Amino acid sequence: MIDVGSRRPIGWAIADHLRTELINRALTAAVAWVIQSLGGSTPDTVNLTSN
Repeated sequence: MIDVGSRRPIGWAIADHLRTELINRALTAAVAWVIQSLGGSTPDTVNLTSN
């Protein structure tokens, strides 16, 4: 997952499959990174896109 504003990777996961749990782990890591970067406050919105 890439932060669109900074173009930095903020969440990722590695596995030998492409099941939903892999996407969920990457999304969880990205949301945790955003919350940490905001000093622990929860963001008002999280925008997701898939290409």
